[in-house]
Amino acid sequence: MALARTDYAVQQSTVGGTNAFTTGALTIPANSLLVVRVAAVTSTGAPTAPSDNLTLSDSSGLTWTSRLATDTPGGWGHASRIWTAETVAGGSLTFTVDCGADSIEYYFVEITAYTGYDTSTPVGATASGTSTGSGADSITLSAAPAADSDVLAFLSAVSSGSGTPAATPAAGWTEIHDTGVDGWHGVQSQSRTGSTSTTVGWGDVEAGGAMDDATLQAIEVTAAASGAAAFNPAAILKRIIRIFRRFYGRS
Repeated sequence: MALARTDYAVQQSTVGGTNAFTTGALTIPANSLLVVRVAAVTSTGAPTAPSDNLTLSDSSGLTWTSRLATDTPGGWGHASRIWTAETVAGGSLTFTVDCGADSIEYYFVEITAYTGYDTSTPVGATASGTSTGSGADSITLSAAPAADSDVLAFLSAVSSGSGTPAATPAAGWTEIHDTGVDGWHGVQSQSRTGSTSTTVGWGDVEAGGAMDDATLQAIEVTAAASGAAAFNPAAILKRIIRIFRRFYGRS
């Protein structure tokens, strides 16, 4: 089974406070790897919104693994975090994010689902960094990705008020989402496959206005080995039942 990606629309909270934010329901495929990225911007203008305070849960009780957590060094509180979880059953899920006692102006939640991924090592190389200016910028993966992997890159920006942030991918990257709100905050995502380059790049990290600060993150989602079947617990259970019935004559 080849690696396949399902992209869901960015979900955004209204002007918040210290309340948690729960997304709308999304239909998730069975036996998939979920990649959830959360960006949070404080409403107080504090220098840092601790990414360690960001939490994620879902309506089915999946086990989440934190992959990256990044805070900006700029003048506005701003943090991003990426989690992954593996599903068994598909169906409708909602996702809830919180940042403890931090007062959050907006949450942005972006969700991606993969099937045909490597269940033993679903995530390979990662990268993170920050940016405080417009123009081209990049971060470097911790290792060269496999050519059949999908590298997901995320940018979350706060502008200085001259326009809603907007980003331009570097050559070889395909933009997934680029969305903003109120002339200040925006998020962008992009992907690349068929390359072993460790460079994760943007042609312009802030094409929509003057940059205050941004978080830059990327993870490699690895493909299952060629010819390997995806892990399917339900199919395995059915096979065990058939074997049991064969030996014990149960119907």
